Amino acid sequence: LGPQGRVAGTLLVRGGTASLGPDRGGPALACDIGTFTQIWSGYLRATDAVHLGIEAVDSPRPAALADAMFALQPLHTLDDF
Repeated sequence: LGPQGRVAGTLLVRGGTASLGPDRGGPALACDIGTFTQIWSGYLRATDAVHLGIEAVDSPRPAALADAMFALQPLHTLDDF
């Protein structure tokens, strides 16, 4: 992660394993680390983040792909803090 929790890259998902590769250009999805954490944990859909104005996309496709990739039940920890 760069300054203020920002990173530019391509999230690659193959065979159930994810990795971050170099930025390839093309359709992009941009948000801060707090918004991404909400999407990753299942509390917020990427398309809803776009609608709320807390995530930016240059086409509808990245948000729809993120919705599919992170379609989980919300993560609940055993330790509420």
